[in-house]
Amino acid sequence: MALPFALAAGLAIVFAGLFVYGRMLGFYFTDVDTFSLIATSRFRDLDGLVSVLTSPMMKGELPNALFFRPFSSLTWAYDEWIWGLNPTGYHLTDLLIHLGNSLMVFFLVARIGTNADAAGDAPAGGSGAAVDRNGFEAFLAALIFCLHPIGVEAVAAIARRPDLLFGSFSLLALLATQRRLRTGRTRDSAWIAAACVLALASKDSAVVVLALVGLYVLFFANAASLGERIATVARIGILPLAAVLAYVGLRALVLGGMGGYIGSFEQSLPSVVKSSAHVFACTAVMPGQLDACEPRTGFAFALALAGAGALLAGVWAVMGERRAVRRLGFAAACVGTFFVLYAATRTAALTRTIYALLPYFSMLLAWGLVGSVAVLWSAFRAGRLRPFPGLVQAGNAVALGLVVGWLFQGAVGGKYLEEWHVIGERVRKLIASVEGSLGEIKPGSLVYTVNLPFKISPGPDRLRDHPLLDDYSLQGWANLAAPRHQLGVVGITRTRIGSDSPEDVVSRIRFDPEAHRLDIRVGVRARVEVCEAQGKRAERYPIREARETVDFNRQSIRLALAPEAFARPPIAFWVYSGGELHLKPNEAWSLEHGGAIGRVTAGEAEG
Repeated sequence: MALPFALAAGLAIVFAGLFVYGRMLGFYFTDVDTFSLIATSRFRDLDGLVSVLTSPMMKGELPNALFFRPFSSLTWAYDEWIWGLNPTGYHLTDLLIHLGNSLMVFFLVARIGTNADAAGDAPAGGSGAAVDRNGFEAFLAALIFCLHPIGVEAVAAIARRPDLLFGSFSLLALLATQRRLRTGRTRDSAWIAAACVLALASKDSAVVVLALVGLYVLFFANAASLGERIATVARIGILPLAAVLAYVGLRALVLGGMGGYIGSFEQSLPSVVKSSAHVFACTAVMPGQLDACEPRTGFAFALALAGAGALLAGVWAVMGERRAVRRLGFAAACVGTFFVLYAATRTAALTRTIYALLPYFSMLLAWGLVGSVAVLWSAFRAGRLRPFPGLVQAGNAVALGLVVGWLFQGAVGGKYLEEWHVIGERVRKLIASVEGSLGEIKPGSLVYTVNLPFKISPGPDRLRDHPLLDDYSLQGWANLAAPRHQLGVVGITRTRIGSDSPEDVVSRIRFDPEAHRLDIRVGVRARVEVCEAQGKRAERYPIREARETVDFNRQSIRLALAPEAFARPPIAFWVYSGGELHLKPNEAWSLEHGGAIGRVTAGEAEG
């Protein structure tokens, strides 16, 4: 590949990414885990650094999971050291990682088939033709990856950085594998091992990177027989495997076991396969409008794509395009490996988890598109399409342009990036209302949160349901913004709002300190959840008994609180109502919003 083309393609990829994601630098902090992840990752001395490197993520207080991601924690610590609580710096780091990943996709794809790792698979057009075609395929794959709207899920949310880093080190591991196959030097396996370990230190599910390395060697090693390829996999993979096993042992020691998601996230195998296939297919069908993609549409497209891919692979094999078969086989095997991972861990393939898979989907799409053009052009040169040369060339150009333009429109004009912006602004407003009340809270207070807005979405069938705040995220913010206050934040209830306008939700909330009773009534597409006593703070949850009634579009909850939980003053409440968080003291209080009382009869109120 010529240097001028490489430079021009690299600049085009970077500028395309900046055009799509540049405005993200003005977003506020997004995702419910962000504040806590930053607060528990920062360190001020050597002991703090050792604690970050030897403790579970978020000090083990993540309510629904137990993970060990020290490298991701170090990146948040670095951002906090440089930027404090300025979200621009954190978003800049994420954007740079994504742009770097896009360039790595470009170089990875460009080198497949041009070195010794693909000897004997060059097309009949000669080495120069191979380089030109590789360069174009690499540019198309990197552009698809950089612009694909599904990437917004990980790039725009600071707490999703582990997915970005997972993608980074998986690509670095494959680039190192390319070098190992090209040079034949045993010491290059150390770079593969380092990338595999750093991927695991970024996200636990990166154990799949070792399998990706094995697949690359299996498909592209310069060996004649399958047995020789398998032997090469074993020879190259022994050091990375040893490093991964050592890291997994360290992880088990830190976590006191295997860790992972708590049972509430477990799903049956058919459910995992179905949800994974649905989300993955929908990213191709409607990249900018994922929530509008019906299951039937996704599965129909997946079947059509699989059929078309099998047909093209067969055509290329007949025409001597063996390298195309290898490439498609490698990309498809990588995608399949991720699905095996989803099935093994019993976790649904939510859109955020697809980021590390996207490079291989992008390769599959780029190779398929360019390969189909090659098939048509070969047919034209052979005379089978000679009556329509202009139509063939125009159709090829239009097809490639439509794919890139379609993805570009999805990223720029789709709902994803704007959703994260709106979520960030809502969090900014909530934090501002909390920050304004800090001066009224005595240091060392225990602050209970009531009806904290946990998730806001327009309907129950969304594939992308973003959380806003939870009690532990407010705890993280308090630790960062007001460390001298030494506040403890514990949730009592939280609210899921099925509307794009939280202010439309009606509510009535009353607290009786003498009876230690909390009465809550909400309506208009909102549902209150009682917070569970989880993690190290379980003993601080004051809930003793909860009674719930549902009447049409209204929900009523009466909570009996444990008196002993209020025996450690000072106590205060942050109560969500009217789109803001209000501070209330440990005395009788009530909040009403949206005329909820007007629809409650006297008998209902007393009952």
